[in-house]
Amino acid sequence: MNNETTILYRPVGPKELELIRQSGYRAFPPRLPEQPIFYPVLTEVYAHQIARDWNVPATGAGYVTRFAVRTEFVKRYAVQVVGNSEHKELWIPAEDLENLNRNIVGEIGVIAEYRPPMTPHLPAPPPASNELGNLRVTYPVKTQTGYSSTLSAITDSIGNVRLLEARQWSSL
Repeated sequence: MNNETTILYRPVGPKELELIRQSGYRAFPPRLPEQPIFYPVLTEVYAHQIARDWNVPATGAGYVTRFAVRTEFVKRYAVQVVGNSEHKELWIPAEDLENLNRNIVGEIGVIAEYRPPMTPHLPAPPPASNELGNLRVTYPVKTQTGYSSTLSAITDSIGNVRLLEARQWSSL
């Protein structure tokens, strides 16, 4: 038997991830009756896109899993291109999922997590003196999506805060 493996990715929501965890990160859960096909994807870019753009709105969180499967098993299924050249997936019938699980080498790893963007709640800045007008404050904000940002605000004469600018940059 050939020991060559192929790396595949699977974007999942919280419920599927919990079932994967319960398996010791060794197997994907059985498909539901309305899910006749198991769709692992071949590119990490596509897996991130699905987790972020589909799983988060549908389930509140999206996760990207990565796993190795014996190439001998994977060769049984034609690669399906379902969009642009990054959108490659395998269509594995639900009845073959148990066999796929037996051909996973090692553990299923979770390589990314996506959640809805955070909207920071910023309290009014404390006055520097008895005069509230024109007090400028910059707040650093760390979001769950891996981005940092700063929000600069200024107060008016009665203490209302007005956003002046927001800057965002990647923390990577």
